[in-house]
Formats: sequence, structure tokens, C-alpha cells
Amino acid sequence: MLNRFLILLCLFTFSLYAEEKSISSKYLKKRRSYLEWHQALGLATWVSWLATNVAGEASYKEEYSKYKLSRRLPNYILTSYLMAPSDDKLLLYAMSKRGYEEPMGNHGKLGFLTFTLYGATAFLSFMAPKKVDVTPQKGWSTIFTHKAMIFIHLPCMLALPYLGEKAVHNASAQGLTDMRNVGWLGFAALSVSIATFYF
Repeated sequence: MLNRFLILLCLFTFSLYAEEKSISSKYLKKRRSYLEWHQALGLATWVSWLATNVAGEASYKEEYSKYKLSRRLPNYILTSYLMAPSDDKLLLYAMSKRGYEEPMGNHGKLGFLTFTLYGATAFLSFMAPKKVDVTPQKGWSTIFTHKAMIFIHLPCMLALPYLGEKAVHNASAQGLTDMRNVGWLGFAALSVSIATFYF
């Protein structure tokens, strides 16, 4: 009788262990899948952000000089009108003050792609099942560095669309410079976040 009880107890325990193992196996596979997609999209985001910054540098060189000129041009036209009045100069003055808005170029399209990829990457990170073994690590780790960089690249990514709109609508050379600096700062933080796993 005792032998049968021990055999049944062992079988029951083994079946619970096997069931628990299959649940944790599914859990780990799901976690691994989410994190592999997070890693792949993170690299795609890095490439896209780099392309956006390079396209932004090309735009910056053109737009910066145009904005500098657009701030001085109306005053030059108005001064020349006061010296020698003509209707053409008044029309030119009005046009130079009004400015114009260009359609979205390559930089804007790449920025939209980068923002979308960044959002998808962050979504996968937050939705991935949590780590099963949560033992705190002492000291500095690659995971800590990877997660700490979010406090730099996330605010940069969220600020860039606002800075872009502000630079275009205010026709401000300073706005372009701010956007440029924030773009490269965020890219550097994302680069550190990715590099911690490879170097």
C-alpha cells in the first residue's frame, strides 16, 4: 500500500513538474521572441536615425543660411524702400516677411519612419514577459546601461517632432540648431544603448 502511494505521489509530482516546465518553456520562448524582435527593430531604428541625421545635416546647411538671410532681408528691403520708394520693393518686403513652408522632404520622411520604428521597438520591450529569475545584480551591468540610456534617447525622440515644427513655423536658425543638437544627442544615447551588448 505504501509503495503504491509513493509511486502515485512520484507520478503526480513528476506531472506537475512537467506541466510547470512546459509553461515556463512557453513563457521563455515568448520572452525570447519579443526580445529578438526588439533587438532587430532596435538596429533598424539605429540605421534609420542615422540616415535621418545625415539627411538633416544636408537640410541644415541649406536652411540655416536661408533663415539667416530671411531675418536680414526684410530690413534691407525696407531700408532701400525708404531711400528710393517703389511698389515692387513693398511687394518684395511683404513676400520676404511671409516666408513659405516647404513640403516634407527626405529628412521629414525619414524622421517619421524613425519615430515609428522607435515606437514599435519600445512597445516590444515593454510588452515582453518579465524575466523569470529576478535576482538583483550588484555593480554596473550591460542591462543597466542599456535601460539607463532610455532616459536620454526617449526625451530626445519625443522632442524632435516638436522642435522640427517649431523651426519650420518660426523660420528660426536657432530652432534648426536646437533640433540638430537634440537629434545627435539622442542618436548617441541609442548608440551607447546598443553598443553595450556588443562591446
